[in-house]
Amino acid sequence: MLKSIIIDDERSAIGALENLLNEIPGIEMVAYSTKPKEGLSLIIEHQPDVLFLDIEMPQKDGFFVLDQLKSLETKKPKVVFVTGHDQAIKAFEYGAFDYLLKPIHPDRLLQTINKIKSGEYNKVSDSNKLCFSTGSGMVWINPDTILGCLAEGNYTDVLLSSGKQMTIIEQLGK
Repeated sequence: MLKSIIIDDERSAIGALENLLNEIPGIEMVAYSTKPKEGLSLIIEHQPDVLFLDIEMPQKDGFFVLDQLKSLETKKPKVVFVTGHDQAIKAFEYGAFDYLLKPIHPDRLLQTINKIKSGEYNKVSDSNKLCFSTGSGMVWINPDTILGCLAEGNYTDVLLSSGKQMTIIEQLGK
């Protein structure tokens, strides 16, 4: 059984995620907090396998929690950022296991939990690859394989040398 903790300043978001987690066998929420500092104490106390962490919070953000967690002598949980803000690249730079945009889609949450259970990690063997957010999760792309891009507002269609086309959630300029 995977133990999880949720740190999010929105109680409604905590409740929604807890309801979704209750539908997935093999994972339980053991604690939650609306305050990052309090959440760190809960991590030490409960030693969770998974930490669902909001990025944008009033006093301290999710990156503060990760910075503090690095210095603690405790088991390091898999971190899944859950946020309404698309800061995926920074999240992965901080070593996040995955990234979920609010409102959370149940199938996407199940996909993340199954990756954690199976030990499947976001492995990138080529440090030249770039990380992008798509509607179904994160994707790593080697820039040398990009044949062209087409901007459509906050989205960009990317054509790869393999013939595959994907839509990323990023403006072309970025």
